[in-house]
Amino acid sequence: MSILIADSGSSKADWVYISGSGETRFRTAGFNPYFFTATRLTKAMIREVIPPLQGSKPDAIFFYGAGCAAQERKELVRDGIQSVFQNARIEINDDLLGAARGLLQQQAGFTAILGTGMNNGWYDGTRIVKQVDSLGFILGDEGSGTAIGKRVIAAVLREEMPEELRHKFYDTYKLHRDDIIRLVYGGNEVNRFIAGFTRFAGDHIRDPFVKNLLAEAFRDFCLKIVSKYREHSEATFNCVGSVGFYFSEILSEVIAEFGMKPGKIVQSPMDGLVAFHTK
Repeated sequence: MSILIADSGSSKADWVYISGSGETRFRTAGFNPYFFTATRLTKAMIREVIPPLQGSKPDAIFFYGAGCAAQERKELVRDGIQSVFQNARIEINDDLLGAARGLLQQQAGFTAILGTGMNNGWYDGTRIVKQVDSLGFILGDEGSGTAIGKRVIAAVLREEMPEELRHKFYDTYKLHRDDIIRLVYGGNEVNRFIAGFTRFAGDHIRDPFVKNLLAEAFRDFCLKIVSKYREHSEATFNCVGSVGFYFSEILSEVIAEFGMKPGKIVQSPMDGLVAFHTK
């Protein structure tokens, strides 16, 4: 049986097609049902997914995506995909279940997504049975790229960041204070704009100020999210996402402060999803 697996965020989606002749991996734009209609998704599938398959048609499709928690959003994605692959068996789940399956397979445990945004949950080996609401980047998303980006911006604008480092910031982005405020409060895709400043933290990760800023962001995540799971001190910390992956050293140190041992911290759950669906 040939299968097609997708791990989709809002900006990008990773795909793996598996058949008797091997694997084909490719990347497309992301498909978030909060920003796509079924018709638009169908057109995007024809334009971006069909060509890499080179005429192959999967027997089953497993789609894990941001925004796919609610049943009506799942149905929207299913309709868009079914229009292209009419004879395929299609399973739609949210990206958190994809992370859990990719990280833990069929073992119970804690899982998180730390990328531009944040998500988290307790997995019982089959499904997510508990979550602490991330609340989105305005009210929450602790530990995410947007949370770190906000700390970087505030430290620059309030002149809490050391002067030499602030000069590097302004030299890097060529933005004045008023530009930043305007783009934060009136720009498009504000969450991505804010999260973009996480790269500055990554570029200067050895600076003591930046290292402490990152540690405080992850402590906030542990305090407001991780510690809400009473099982956390007996569990390992498992995470997917670029923020968790690139800052894993600092993240692991903070996690240990809260009594957890690091488990799997990877950039993408795809290798684990391939293993899960090909057992």
